[in-house]
Amino acid sequence: MFSVVTDVVKHKDGVYENISSVTPLMAYTGMFIQGMGMANMMNSSTSLVSEMIGMDDAACAIVFASFNIIESFSNGGVAYLLTAFKLVESATAMRYILSFVPIICAVIAYVASYLRFKKRVV
Repeated sequence: MFSVVTDVVKHKDGVYENISSVTPLMAYTGMFIQGMGMANMMNSSTSLVSEMIGMDDAACAIVFASFNIIESFSNGGVAYLLTAFKLVESATAMRYILSFVPIICAVIAYVASYLRFKKRVV
């Protein structure tokens, strides 16, 4: 969705530019959909962590903070490793990795939440 280029113009200095008016609309629509998925994944992961903690109020803040730090460093660490060590040479492959891995994780979080909470009455 983000890689659709319709009207490309090559400038005198050899730089390519996309002059399509559709591309920003597609980008903002994709970002909106991805934001909704990431918000859903945040809620489901938080509820799974709170289920793991249970009624232990003393360790609640430490566990949530630990999961937040682990999540932040793991996301940044993967992006750093991919770019610093040039594990992915193609920009298209990098785009697919950074686009589809969060989507796959969101689906896994949704399935895990569904399986965990499907017996509960809402």
